[in-house]
Amino acid sequence: ITVAELASAISLSTPGKNVIINGNFDVWQRGTATFTAVANGEYTTDRWIYGNNTGAVIDVIRATNVPDETSDYSLHVDVTTLDNTIGSGDLSVIGSTLEGYNVAQFGFGTSDAQQLTLSFWVSSGRTGTHCVSFRNSAANRSYVATYTVDAADTWEKKSITLTADTTGTWLTDNGAGLRVLWTLAAGSTLEATAAGAWEAGNFVSVSGQVNLLELDTYNFYLSRVQLELGPAATEFQRRPFAEELALCQRYYWRTTGNGINGTWRAASVCDLAVLFPVTMRAQPTGTLLDTTPTVTEPGVASRVGTSSAYGSNVIWVDGASFWLNGFSSATAQNGAHVTNGGVDLVEYSAEL
Repeated sequence: ITVAELASAISLSTPGKNVIINGNFDVWQRGTATFTAVANGEYTTDRWIYGNNTGAVIDVIRATNVPDETSDYSLHVDVTTLDNTIGSGDLSVIGSTLEGYNVAQFGFGTSDAQQLTLSFWVSSGRTGTHCVSFRNSAANRSYVATYTVDAADTWEKKSITLTADTTGTWLTDNGAGLRVLWTLAAGSTLEATAAGAWEAGNFVSVSGQVNLLELDTYNFYLSRVQLELGPAATEFQRRPFAEELALCQRYYWRTTGNGINGTWRAASVCDLAVLFPVTMRAQPTGTLLDTTPTVTEPGVASRVGTSSAYGSNVIWVDGASFWLNGFSSATAQNGAHVTNGGVDLVEYSAEL
């Protein structure tokens, strides 16, 4: 074995080397095809959020257009409604927010600030200057880096190395420690003075950033995204799917409900309890996904809800007790067992 091969093997086996979660876009708990007309602040693939205040409309697609056989999917941004004129305060970005615990190693906001390297594969429908930015949770410290797309609609690997900010407030707990954003378009008030330097303010681009929203042929793809400690990009670390899924479920999880048990509180209401597959980042918010759920009264009958609502009795970081209403004819104190036939019942979100 050569020294280079040994170094690569050590790098690949380093636990937690890549602090980007779902950088290979393997996990899509919210859906497995196309997210249409994605709204500002909406998550699509796990851990990736879209920010937008332009007039453009995009779809986010789980694409099989990938840079090589080591990836199954990429994130595809498809522009469906154009915006040819970007206002001074407009922006369109897609990116990931990293938990403070996971980026504490970089030394943000301290005299021990470390070098870190972002690497990714990109395919853009437009050549020229593109931007990726790094920001703190308060969005008052920003670093904008540029990368050049040399050939349209062609996979290219990019690498950006920077040193963590030595000033500003950077969270190192379970809050938002670092935001990494790829810019699709941005106005002049969101342009940093220059690329490659930390600045006070909220910036996501520099002058010359292309507008990827002005033609519907300007498709944008990302794959194999990695952020790691050190002055150079190492080989992409693709974690086992079960491990990547568990990392995602710290922030978001949905259940079909099959196998969830409880009791009937009354003829129209049942109390149920669920354990989360992993400890979540913080106490999550629960949302009912199916307003016509099926809950069985064992030995008696299946009860199908009508315009059911969800309410939380108690919620923890590792489980929740909740109630569903909208049923009829159940017997209080009898057992309740969800048999929802594979339909998603409840989602829990502790996203940053």
